Amino acid sequence: MKLTTTAFKLALAAVMISCVSNHHALGEPLPGLFGLGRDKPAVNAPFTLEGFASDISNLLDSYDQPKLVKKFWEKFALDWFTAAPLETWDTALDRIAGKGDPSYEKLVGSRRSNQPSDIPNNQGEVYSKFLKDNGSPQSSMGSHISIDMGQLSPEVLKSQFPLVASVNPEILVNLFETTIMAYFQSNDLAAMYMPDPSSGLNLKNGRAFLPLNEVLPELVKRVSIGSIWNIYYTSSSLANNDPLTDFWQSAIGLAIEQANNRAVAEKLFPLLRQYALFAVTVAATHQAGQVIQSICTLMNELEDSAQPEYGIAFKYLLKAHIARTNTLALPISGRFLDGIYDSLELIDGEKYAVDETLDVFNDAYYELKDTGDLIQKVRDINL
Repeated sequence: MKLTTTAFKLALAAVMISCVSNHHALGEPLPGLFGLGRDKPAVNAPFTLEGFASDISNLLDSYDQPKLVKKFWEKFALDWFTAAPLETWDTALDRIAGKGDPSYEKLVGSRRSNQPSDIPNNQGEVYSKFLKDNGSPQSSMGSHISIDMGQLSPEVLKSQFPLVASVNPEILVNLFETTIMAYFQSNDLAAMYMPDPSSGLNLKNGRAFLPLNEVLPELVKRVSIGSIWNIYYTSSSLANNDPLTDFWQSAIGLAIEQANNRAVAEKLFPLLRQYALFAVTVAATHQAGQVIQSICTLMNELEDSAQPEYGIAFKYLLKAHIARTNTLALPISGRFLDGIYDSLELIDGEKYAVDETLDVFNDAYYELKDTGDLIQKVRDINL
């Protein structure tokens, strides 16, 4: 996908935009890094859900085939530049700047808790080369905008967020399976890096900051959160039916299968709780009590298989979240959740401190509104 300043202006002219830094309007050219590389030939095939699903299937089928799995991981990684270009470039640039530029956190604030583990010793030098490759002043790395995805037409959403706009419950399950597979093959993926796409920026000297074992699960989580929101937001029968029941049943079943594998389960159980916490909050913005009850009933199955090492139980995570909804500017949703909390009959579990487990609502990517709209922060890029 090739995004241009003109395309952005035409596509998103009606969208409310608030700028995170420098008060740029969406589509206004930024100095330095952004806008470079536009003359590179694009060789990636345009995004199609069928092609993306096929690549996921090939990857999952290659799990126990060492000669093939590396190739399919690389293809899956490359797919993200066309399936979710805004999310992928934002995530990649944020990680590169976060580890390569010591002043970055002062510039834009701390945006990630999960950082790459295998960083080059000469990270400052590598980062400088990355900037030089793309002709960027250092300050360009901090320019972000906020897009109200609820105000985008279906056509614009599909053009700018192709995967989020296209995902169905089956693809969500498949994406969840890639995360499980990434946890199992974490050591191998730590030695692999995001590819340098033929279009967009030159990642040659930025790839060392982008190990697949961390970047791909982060991208899957980011797109899954957006997709959960979009499926609920666009549902015409949310009051009486959860369109993601099949996803919750399958994902929880997959997690339970790993309940005795501590190395995987201690990541997987908190991840599903975060998905569910976000989902019930989105449902609360629509006052969809039956959907919330359905999710909570299924989460009881997960908690019934949880070990103490797998984090705070959903019952207490949700209770802590309700107490914070005013701070999160979600007072209406908070009151709705508080009013039905006792009737949800969530089972007991661990009661650990919850600050670190609420990151889906402390995340720099997303901000949910009481209206049901979802704000996503990305960079104003011209690729």
